[in-house]
Amino acid sequence: MPEGNARSGERLTGMWKIKSPLKIKVFWWLLAKERLLTKVYRAKWCPAESVTCALCGADPETVVHLFCACRVVKDFWQIVEQETSLCMHASSVDELWVARDSLTSATASKAANNVLRLIIVAGAWSIWRARNEAIFKGSRVYVENLWESTASLISQWGRGIVGVQGVTFTGGRIIITE
Repeated sequence: MPEGNARSGERLTGMWKIKSPLKIKVFWWLLAKERLLTKVYRAKWCPAESVTCALCGADPETVVHLFCACRVVKDFWQIVEQETSLCMHASSVDELWVARDSLTSATASKAANNVLRLIIVAGAWSIWRARNEAIFKGSRVYVENLWESTASLISQWGRGIVGVQGVTFTGGRIIITE
């Protein structure tokens, strides 16, 4: 993340207000600071390890690649777009944060807007978990499973943390029951 970006400091401060479990807030903070232990980041200490992305196997696994540029992740964000009718294009971690902040509706309640903001956070967490399962368990990553995991997290966090009755995704629409 660029050091001179004044909005970066504001975003890092606001990050702790995300309606999600604490470990997700810490994860999101590490993501924003580009300090997640990706293969390229870990190569500083273990240079003999492969730095190839665990999801696509094509490019070096950096934070930007893993959450924005990876072929598998791009397909995933496209499914998120189809399921939610929200624009999910980001080419940097900073753009992910901007996209997260923009996911609100002037006509929606505060709780509904908190659920909308969870979409990118839950998506990023699902990507990270799938990446870890691919590395540590040898699991294959399927884009559809990433979406199912994300939708499940949004529903769980929506009910448990935000306080809505339910969240469902139907035909490109998000239905939030308060």
